[in-house]
Amino acid sequence: MTPKNDITKRTASLRKWFTMPLVEGYDNLFQDSGIDFVVIETIILSGLNLSVST
Repeated sequence: MTPKNDITKRTASLRKWFTMPLVEGYDNLFQDSGIDFVVIETIILSGLNLSVST
Protein backbone atom coordinates (compact mmCIF):
# COMPACT_ATOMS: atom_id res chain seq x y z
CA MET A 1 0.00 0.00 0.00
CA THR A 2 1.08 3.54 -0.62
CA PRO A 3 1.12 6.18 2.09
CA LYS A 4 -1.81 8.55 2.41
CA ASN A 5 -1.71 11.19 -0.32
CA ASP A 6 -3.56 14.35 0.73
CA ILE A 7 -3.36 15.94 -2.74
CA THR A 8 -5.02 12.95 -4.41
CA LYS A 9 -7.68 12.80 -1.71
CA ARG A 10 -8.41 16.53 -2.07
CA THR A 11 -8.57 16.29 -5.88
CA ALA A 12 -11.01 13.37 -5.72
CA SER A 13 -13.17 15.20 -3.17
CA LEU A 14 -13.30 18.34 -5.31
CA ARG A 15 -14.13 16.31 -8.43
CA LYS A 16 -17.02 14.67 -6.61
CA TRP A 17 -18.22 17.99 -5.14
CA PHE A 18 -18.29 19.78 -8.50
CA THR A 19 -19.93 16.91 -10.39
CA MET A 20 -22.79 16.40 -7.91
CA PRO A 21 -25.22 18.83 -9.65
CA LEU A 22 -24.55 17.09 -12.96
CA VAL A 23 -25.04 13.65 -11.42
CA GLU A 24 -28.26 14.70 -9.68
CA GLY A 25 -29.59 16.12 -12.96
CA TYR A 26 -28.93 12.90 -14.83
CA ASP A 27 -30.29 10.86 -11.93
CA ASN A 28 -33.57 12.78 -12.24
CA LEU A 29 -33.53 12.39 -16.02
CA PHE A 30 -33.15 8.60 -15.85
CA GLN A 31 -35.34 7.98 -12.78
CA ASP A 32 -38.27 6.48 -14.72
CA SER A 33 -36.24 4.75 -17.42
CA GLY A 34 -35.24 1.62 -15.52
CA ILE A 35 -31.58 2.53 -15.99
CA ASP A 36 -29.52 2.52 -12.80
CA PHE A 37 -27.61 5.74 -13.30
CA VAL A 38 -25.45 5.11 -10.21
CA VAL A 39 -23.64 2.40 -12.20
CA ILE A 40 -23.12 4.73 -15.17
CA GLU A 41 -22.00 7.51 -12.83
CA THR A 42 -19.44 5.25 -11.20
CA ILE A 43 -17.98 4.25 -14.55
CA ILE A 44 -17.76 7.85 -15.74
CA LEU A 45 -16.26 9.26 -12.54
CA SER A 46 -13.76 6.49 -12.07
CA GLY A 47 -12.53 6.83 -15.64
CA LEU A 48 -12.68 3.13 -16.40
CA ASN A 49 -11.49 2.16 -19.85
CA LEU A 50 -14.15 -0.17 -21.23
CA SER A 51 -12.70 -0.56 -24.69
CA VAL A 52 -12.66 -4.12 -25.97
CA SER A 53 -9.65 -5.31 -27.91
CA THR A 54 -10.16 -7.89 -30.61
